[in-house]
Amino acid sequence: MEFKVGEVLQGEVVAIKPYGAFVRLPNGTVGMIHISEVAQEYVSDIFQYLSVGEEVTVKVIGENAEGKPNLSLKRLSPQELEEARFHREVEAVRLALERRNGEVLARLRRQKWPKPSQQQEETLRDWIAEAKRVLERVQARAARRSPAQPQQGRGSD
Repeated sequence: MEFKVGEVLQGEVVAIKPYGAFVRLPNGTVGMIHISEVAQEYVSDIFQYLSVGEEVTVKVIGENAEGKPNLSLKRLSPQELEEARFHREVEAVRLALERRNGEVLARLRRQKWPKPSQQQEETLRDWIAEAKRVLERVQARAARRSPAQPQQGRGSD
C-alpha cells in the first residue's frame, strides 16, 4: 500500500454510491469511504453528507482486497483536522508567493531599468534574504505540524 494506516490526506470526491464515496487522493489513487465511516452518527443517505467535486480531508484506515485505500471521515480527530487545514493554508501561501514571484520576475525582464546602485542592490539582497528566512520558518512550522509527523508532548501553539 502506498499510504500508511493513520495517514491524513486531502482528496476530491469523484463518485458517490449508496454504500460509500470514492475519493481521488494526491497521487491519483482512488480510495473509498464506506458509508459507516462518514460520520459518528448513523448515516442512511450518504448524499446528505458528501457531494461529487467536494474536497475532503480523510484518514487512511486500511486497504481493500485490491490494495486500494479504505478511508474514513469520522476517525479524524479535531487536532488532525486543524493540522490539515493549517497545512493547506501554508501550501496555498507558498503557491501564491511562487506565482507572484514569477509574475514580478517576468515584469522585471520586460522593463528596461537603469542599473541600480550598489546600495540598492545590497538592500534588495537583504530583503530577499529576509523573505527566504521567513518562508523557511513558515515551512518548518508546517513540517512540525504535519499530520504525518508523530506528536511528541507538545502543548498548544
